[in-house]
Amino acid sequence: MKKVFTISLLLLIAMSIEAQSMRDIWINMPDTIVPYLNESKRTQLVDNIETGNRSVIDNLLTDSTEITMMSANYLSVSLNSSVVMEIKLLENRDGGMTVCVVTTYKAPSAESTIAFYDMQWQRMPSSLMRPVVAASLMKCADGMSEEEFEEVSSLLDPKLIELHLSESDNTLTIGYSLPVMPEADELRARQILSPQTLRWNGVVFN
Repeated sequence: MKKVFTISLLLLIAMSIEAQSMRDIWINMPDTIVPYLNESKRTQLVDNIETGNRSVIDNLLTDSTEITMMSANYLSVSLNSSVVMEIKLLENRDGGMTVCVVTTYKAPSAESTIAFYDMQWQRMPSSLMRPVVAASLMKCADGMSEEEFEEVSSLLDPKLIELHLSESDNTLTIGYSLPVMPEADELRARQILSPQTLRWNGVVFN
């Protein structure tokens, strides 16, 4: 009887963890992930957006933080003037959930990092996204010679990766971020950009 009770209690705890809303996930995020946005500040942000007010506050660095989009499984927040964070709740094949966090730094060219967590904010392996061959993010435009392609691709140095989570489905877009360059060079560089879209299959982005 005691064993049955223990199993039932563990199941209830597991169900409670998995039933967390985006509000819960955001508020319970460890302060170490965004040190200048503590639990009180995060709570204030979601309280504002849930009451229909503009969700913007002063963070602990006296800069502005604003939630720009929040749904049942997606959140986008401008942490400050140069950092954007996206959080997506992804359903696993076994019925559990994974928290995916993409953080994009703009200084001024964008560069992103990605991290995966369980519902208790324990870090998970980065192998939850299959490796992407950098060269596959560029392709020779129609009518462009190989020599011109090599010349234009050199304009992308340093090659910075930018990631975006979709608010409407379980996809992740991967592409190059353009470094600062003259407008004429930027137009040429955009011709060879070939972003990839990966889909969450319940185990990995593939």
